[in-house]
Amino acid sequence: AEEARKRAELEARTTDRVEPGFQQSEVNHNYKGEFSDSGDFRDRKYRHAGGSGWFSYDLASDPAAPGMTLAVVYFAGDNNRAFKILVDDKELVSERLATNVHDDFYEKEYKIPAEMTRGKKKITVRFQGLGEHASLVGGVFGVTLRR
Repeated sequence: AEEARKRAELEARTTDRVEPGFQQSEVNHNYKGEFSDSGDFRDRKYRHAGGSGWFSYDLASDPAAPGMTLAVVYFAGDNNRAFKILVDDKELVSERLATNVHDDFYEKEYKIPAEMTRGKKKITVRFQGLGEHASLVGGVFGVTLRR
């Protein structure tokens, strides 16, 4: 019951969600990218990009919310992959994946400063490579925007 309550609370705060690798979800969210590819892993779809590549999605935001949170699903085996996440071409975070979770998927949340979303019905979230040839951007298995 507690787990169902938590899921319902998260769903009530959700303004938009992208399922990377699913064509219709990506079309609906204006997917763009360079040196990016999608695939399947453990019965889930993902998107990633090469070292200097990138990909982006447009997400519905709440212009009146005092703050938004970006939640991204990663796979634990992708530790040490480095990239930036941008919101409307402004850097939100420089990420180097690291987790204590082993051999599983996990969700990581990023608080978006209110000035990056205030008054906006839509934001563009971009996953940008750092140009490191040995590093991929992602893989990203899910993208959710919440109040």
